[in-house]
Amino acid sequence: MNRDRVIILGAGLCGLAAADELGAAGASSLVLESEQSVGGLAGGFQRGGYTFDYGPHRFHTPDPVTRDYFLGLFPDGAFLTPRRKSEIQLVGKRFAYPLEFRDVIRNLDLVDNARAFIDYLEAFARLRFSNPPEESFEDWVVNRFGRTLFDLYFGPYTEKLWGLPTSRISPDWASQRISLVNLFDVLKRLILPGRKDEPRTYAREFLYPAAGIAELPRRLAARAAERGAEIRTGALVVALRRTTGGFSVRLRGADNREYEETAARVISTIPLPELLHGLEPRPAGPVLTAAKGLRLRALVFSHLTYRGATPSDNHWIYFPEAGYTFNRISEPANFAPELAPVGAAALTVEISCDVDDAHWNRPAAEVHRSAEAGLRRAGLLREAVETAYLSRQPAAYPVYDLGYAERYAACLAAANRHENLITTGRQGLFRYGNMDHALIMGRKAALVALGRQERETAQAVGTENEYFG
Repeated sequence: MNRDRVIILGAGLCGLAAADELGAAGASSLVLESEQSVGGLAGGFQRGGYTFDYGPHRFHTPDPVTRDYFLGLFPDGAFLTPRRKSEIQLVGKRFAYPLEFRDVIRNLDLVDNARAFIDYLEAFARLRFSNPPEESFEDWVVNRFGRTLFDLYFGPYTEKLWGLPTSRISPDWASQRISLVNLFDVLKRLILPGRKDEPRTYAREFLYPAAGIAELPRRLAARAAERGAEIRTGALVVALRRTTGGFSVRLRGADNREYEETAARVISTIPLPELLHGLEPRPAGPVLTAAKGLRLRALVFSHLTYRGATPSDNHWIYFPEAGYTFNRISEPANFAPELAPVGAAALTVEISCDVDDAHWNRPAAEVHRSAEAGLRRAGLLREAVETAYLSRQPAAYPVYDLGYAERYAACLAAANRHENLITTGRQGLFRYGNMDHALIMGRKAALVALGRQERETAQAVGTENEYFG
């Protein structure tokens, strides 16, 4: 038993931050990552002079300590502070997001405007005087925005993103991710922009590494290694066995051979259901049933390159309408010019799906053809595509379906029954946080392993009354 180190499962931002914090305290760690590179969802790759992220990323945080932590990884100043620019493609038009007053006046159809306003007044009256039920995402949105706006945007986009009817999605998703309370709040923010109490969705400026978002985990991994961490890629966790005084982790290497590593303490950032199914002794049957009910939504990306300029000045554009297979696209060179060669550009097309469904299993050529056709229909691609690359992320977003909270509580309690096992991170806590949350979660988990913080306190990151958008 190696009692002098902490084993960390997963080399995403959370796991790497934990290793970095442990190293700063003089403690050793072994970080085990199944992929061949670090970063997880905040990773990316380079091909043919292009740099691609796994979808659009922007680092922003209300916490000055976490901002300084980010800046400390870039003493050379190799980062940018772009002004966020994003839009929604809807009914053949583009709407700035967050909403801008002049843009709304110019683009909204008069009939839809009137219908939406009448629906809103009815919804406002119901919410104020009759306390209508809010058992689903659909209830939450309709009660605050009315049926017209729900049918126009909120409903179609949410169903495309999650692959579920909105009546089966928890209202928790809406309260955490829709930063506006109601249509009156929209109007206030349209007329009075720049308010001090604006939620994250309205954070205009963000931090971004000049070499792409994957530079953040690369630098974090390098510093953690300098502080004594061993970071091992190509190491798939097969099982986590409780032993006298600690844990034994069974792994499968790139050569398909299995071996074991031991430690007194484990920080896990792998998906919570995966952790529970790999635990030995096995959790009780009801816990495993609950774990099977916690789903994580996957993503497939089509990365297309061409000669020419970027089609817009947006960082990303949302596509709620069912006529497009993708739900969002991003333009890498608008994040940082270095991400594409001079005279060239790229587009990353994001498709939400489930592992092993039709979108996940679709041949790469078909994914690229569908993406290209949609982009041309939207007027975002006119040049000939030169190269196309496919990437997949199997565990991107925790699915907040009805009943998830009870299943999650049972699973977290089962994991927490094991002393010196700390599950954390987006996947480990089944919590849709941002990159700054991941860094905070990892650092706090390290403090737990060092005996300087309670586990439950560290696991409360991201449960505060704030919007994550």
